Amino acid sequence: VIAADNVSHFVIQDITLNRINSTSSNDEVFILKGDTDVSGLKDVYRFTIRNVHVQSNKTAALAEIGVGYAMEACYLGTVENMIVQDCETGLRMVQRTGRTTGVNAVSFTGGEIQSCANAAYLQDVANVGFYATTFEGTTASGVWLNGECNGVGFYNTYTEGLASYDFRLSDTEGL
Repeated sequence: VIAADNVSHFVIQDITLNRINSTSSNDEVFILKGDTDVSGLKDVYRFTIRNVHVQSNKTAALAEIGVGYAMEACYLGTVENMIVQDCETGLRMVQRTGRTTGVNAVSFTGGEIQSCANAAYLQDVANVGFYATTFEGTTASGVWLNGECNGVGFYNTYTEGLASYDFRLSDTEGL
């Protein structure tokens, strides 16, 4: 988990966050967020995330994790072989309050989001690419692009068994 204050040029790799105990579906597990000080532009940038696996511990006594991967105020990044399973939302990328742009210039290569209620929620992101990424087996929704999303691409991306829709475009408030 990273809550960053102007952090750049780093690599995180080969981490498994498995069977996390959670009592709230609002919890976030793997988080890349810049600082809340909007005027200081304290962001997370020039990063590589490689082979990070997040899996919830869904049992009758515990809530599933809210978000597997969360990103805000992040740019110029690469995410390789991301695996997220059994979360409320697999990937959440949103604009930071008070900013003019959200997550920008981040590429995802390989990996999968599987068995989550919602595969991915992207709001006000720019220049985000998914290459050979799998979105599979959701119970509520697929990939939702909300608000002003520019330059978002899906290349050789595989979808299967996504409830409700594979991809949704809208300009209203969402998850």
